[in-house]
Amino acid sequence: MNNISSLARQAQTHLQAIAGAGNAVVKRSHVYELMAAALGLGSHATLKAHGLLCPLPSQPLLAHYGALHPGPCAARAETLGVARERCEPLAQALCADMAAKALGLVPWEDILGALLSGSRELYRETPRDDKYYESLHAALDDDPDAWPEDPEPLRLESPFVCQALQKAAGQGEGRAHLALGLLVERGARVDAGHQGGDDAEEDADMDDLPDSRAGLYGYERQQKGEVLTGVELEWAEDYAERVQRRAAASRDLATRSSTARDHFNAAAALGQHDALLLLADRYGDDRFFDLQAPQVRADPLWIADLAQRVGRYEWAPAWLALAAERGDMRAMRELMESWQAGDPVKVWTWFHYARLLGMDLTQGDYRAIHGDGSSYDDDVGGPMFVDGMDGVELPAVDESVRQETLRAAQSLFARMKGDNGLLPSAQ
Repeated sequence: MNNISSLARQAQTHLQAIAGAGNAVVKRSHVYELMAAALGLGSHATLKAHGLLCPLPSQPLLAHYGALHPGPCAARAETLGVARERCEPLAQALCADMAAKALGLVPWEDILGALLSGSRELYRETPRDDKYYESLHAALDDDPDAWPEDPEPLRLESPFVCQALQKAAGQGEGRAHLALGLLVERGARVDAGHQGGDDAEEDADMDDLPDSRAGLYGYERQQKGEVLTGVELEWAEDYAERVQRRAAASRDLATRSSTARDHFNAAAALGQHDALLLLADRYGDDRFFDLQAPQVRADPLWIADLAQRVGRYEWAPAWLALAAERGDMRAMRELMESWQAGDPVKVWTWFHYARLLGMDLTQGDYRAIHGDGSSYDDDVGGPMFVDGMDGVELPAVDESVRQETLRAAQSLFARMKGDNGLLPSAQ
């Protein structure tokens, strides 16, 4: 199977035979809608917004991403004009075809999570109980080489995934551009431009989707103030998104790119703030720090360092504070000793917060090392050096300030267990 179009073409023939010659014609566009329903989604538009449909190479991945739902698929078939008595057999057949191809829907967040962490592979571990490990240890006692092989990962640089990403990028999906940029800069072979063949055929298929015509109708009804629900609402929203994407394309956004920087710029123009971070890190482009409400996956401590590297120093304390709120001791120390050293209330708040997390930042932290920086080993001997840092000196404050800052730290500690969603703002 080269791409989803190949499966859709095969499935169309199979499903039409089940629907019967005298029944409604099963269009290729219907197959896409039915695949979405089989995955528990309301429409193909929702599927595309959620992630990539692709074959999964191992059982843990399939168990996590490949759950199929014949019931919603049968219900969707009926709305597309298939006779009621044929809907269930048709849904069962499509789900069987999808299972035979090991198809699953991998969310954008999981794809980008892997790529942004530096991996080009996506794994899923199978939950194991105590009995599994007991039997494994017993097997290893008998044969030290009996350790089981890791399940095959989804390789994100595979031709299938890259082609699916190119297709999505060509339709204005910023997350696909971001993924492609990360793959390109790590050496993956990704051809620029729109793909022909099956992809061009899929474009024609999609023009026949119900949400192309019904979406326009629903969109116009929305503009007149009518409230839509269900699939009609999804179609109308998807149509509105298409209008926005075409407008973006008319402003010369990069929908066909060849370099990582091209893809990052295209992703940034399509609202991907992580792409702006990468542009700042790789090329010194500091537009990220002009955002009013950045939404990113990156470590805030890393962003604080990046702000200083690109000369946007005013943003460093805000991102350091976010890292500190999440319990990062280095961030707390840097705030106490540098950025907020002149504010006794903040210094004492971070001190109390670190204590609540089990660290006393007023205590020095030293260790013996060799000249090369490695930990000192008595068996090796030789000159001993001392490495480490002094404890933070706290400013003098009265008891009322100590109690006020302790209460503030306790509030931070109570919130840390759940993500409060706060985003930094430049001071």
